[in-house]
Amino acid sequence: MKTNAIMSALGGLVLTVLVADAGAWTIDESSYKIGMLKKAIEASYFTNDRDMTKLALKADAADMKLKEAKFSDCIQKIGDIEFKVDALYGADKTKLDPDDAADIHEAAAEAITSIEGLMGD
Repeated sequence: MKTNAIMSALGGLVLTVLVADAGAWTIDESSYKIGMLKKAIEASYFTNDRDMTKLALKADAADMKLKEAKFSDCIQKIGDIEFKVDALYGADKTKLDPDDAADIHEAAAEAITSIEGLMGD
């Protein structure tokens, strides 16, 4: 009987730790990650300032979707940023420094990971 009680208590403890880890992200933390994405965009060298402005506005739009708890829409907006970054850097266009493109992609991936943490299963 004591063994079952101990196993049950341990199982509950393990479950609590797993749930706490899975739910570690908050909207504020995800918003911070989107802010870091915007900073990566603004710190990048673009041959056309309008491209930087448009991408920064897309980051703002993603943050707005996050605050509306429209997580899938938020991730889509970040995906749009990544698509545009690829278009600016790829196909011999090189309108964006390759290191800056990598930094933007890294920041976008971190933001998406945090937002997915809010979505649960």
